[in-house]
Amino acid sequence: MTAFPAVQSETGHLRSVIVCAPGPAQARLTPSTCDAMLFDDVMWLEQAQTDHRRFTTLLEAEGIEVIDLRDLLIDVLAIAPARKALVAARVTADTVGIGLCDDLRAWCDDLGPARLADLLMGGLTVDEAPDVSGLTAQVLGPEGLLVAPLPNLMFPRDSSLCVNGGVIRGTMRYAARGGETAILKAIHDHHPRFREAAHPWPVPGLAPLEGGDVMVLSRSTLLIGMGERTAPQAVGQMARALFDAGQVQRVIACTMPKGRASMHLDTVFTLCDRDRATAYPEVAEAITCHSIRPASAPGAIDVTAETTPFLNVVAEALGQPGLRVIATGGDRYLRAREQWDDGNNVLAIGPGKVLAYDRNTRTNTLLRKAGIEVITFPGGELGRGRGGPRCLSCPLVRDAAGD
Repeated sequence: MTAFPAVQSETGHLRSVIVCAPGPAQARLTPSTCDAMLFDDVMWLEQAQTDHRRFTTLLEAEGIEVIDLRDLLIDVLAIAPARKALVAARVTADTVGIGLCDDLRAWCDDLGPARLADLLMGGLTVDEAPDVSGLTAQVLGPEGLLVAPLPNLMFPRDSSLCVNGGVIRGTMRYAARGGETAILKAIHDHHPRFREAAHPWPVPGLAPLEGGDVMVLSRSTLLIGMGERTAPQAVGQMARALFDAGQVQRVIACTMPKGRASMHLDTVFTLCDRDRATAYPEVAEAITCHSIRPASAPGAIDVTAETTPFLNVVAEALGQPGLRVIATGGDRYLRAREQWDDGNNVLAIGPGKVLAYDRNTRTNTLLRKAGIEVITFPGGELGRGRGGPRCLSCPLVRDAAGD
């Protein structure tokens, strides 16, 4: 198995993928905290875990290597410099208070890697910490959170992405996901799995860019959505970094309507094969595109407005005369429901073969009629954080579309 990132398409055979099973972080969700944590509702955790195991079992049955992010983190926390840096990033005076910071860091340093991984991902309350006092602890009370949980790590697609042989950390739009960046930095910088990876954009800027908006169309071309979660300022910076590193030659920046239902490009459009895609027409037809290419001046980019519709631009970039688009199923009411339930957020595991949530029956039926092999699993609980099979996965190794 290839030990380093090598993602060269959206629909080539998937070889290795990172996931993150639900656990302690999702157990912290309550009706009063869901909104701030970017979830629509609390989860039935045990069912979500069962459904996620079904997801990973299906991947493994296809010969795909499945790596849980928690296991990567445990490996990294056994490395002293990585452990120290990550604890310092997650346990700060801003989070635990000036009186607790040093003592709590020292306590964390004595924990085993597995226990510390659960703390860094799942959070820490006042009464779970050792003999804490001070203003912060007294104001928060025994069940107050000193270290915030990171339930959205369940969707590893957004906090990091692999482009060809390089790996890039996302810059998350909302504070609820900010802590994910430190964890991914530790993994990318210290885990042996990423030792040979290129880091074309090692220090992302402050402008947000999330992996759910990024699609690897080919070895030379990226497609990036710009909606609720990704800003054009970040797209320009990443494009320039990738050009300088020789990773790609073109970035297609897609301006999208902003909204929670369409927070990322992959909530309204995903590729199922080299010439077939599923899309939510109400949003996809409103997308406009600009192509970004290297400019001759150092540090500059060349930007050209595309005059053809979004789907035509994608087809041209893929070298296809056109895309066969399978729209979200049903009338406008059912289409809106199935898009909300991640009907268009499928994960291609090979050409013409996708994983999808079972609840989106009309869209799945249309995909099958179009010749796509659709493998389903339950998503009623997993989807409460607004993510489907593509969101639940971060490809580490994927073949080019023609391989």
